[in-house]
Amino acid sequence: MLPLIFIVVLSIQIYRTARDNGYNAAMWTAVTAVGFFVIQFIVGLAIGVILLLGASFSDWSPTLLDDYQFFVGLAAMIPAFIFVWLIWRHVNVIRDDGMAPEPPPPPPTFNDDQSRPLD
Repeated sequence: MLPLIFIVVLSIQIYRTARDNGYNAAMWTAVTAVGFFVIQFIVGLAIGVILLLGASFSDWSPTLLDDYQFFVGLAAMIPAFIFVWLIWRHVNVIRDDGMAPEPPPPPPTFNDDQSRPLD
């Protein structure tokens, strides 16, 4: 339940930060939320396949996945947290559009006919 609350709160924060810094807020929020779950799924699946192959071809315990379910979930969450942190770090940078600010106007010119000599 805690990772779900984490991704909801952080998605809202990433949306606000991206919007304020000139990024496409909806896209970055969607990438964050979808990427968080997809990375967990892929890492968990990879670890499960490795444990399945180890149990099939080696003499690993068939209950190995059940025994280490917490650690597999933790190992799947760490890359997902890093992914979200990298996105947050990216949208926290204020976007530079490459346009230099407009230079100030030149000072007004003085007409010599109207100027008076200083005493």
